[in-house]
Amino acid sequence: MRPADENTDDTIPWESLFRGIRMLPPHDALIIPDVRHPDETEEMLARCRAGLSPPEPDE
Repeated sequence: MRPADENTDDTIPWESLFRGIRMLPPHDALIIPDVRHPDETEEMLARCRAGLSPPEPDE
């Protein structure tokens, strides 16, 4: 998984993708972020963690 570069339109439906992954039973999905440079690792892992966190309840 990799978001599009900043200079292009990101056509991947990230919210839908992460919602689908959250619906899987625990341990049924393995996400391997596409990291081109070692300095991107933390940012990409943070994006995956945020996307996979349960949505906040509406207030």
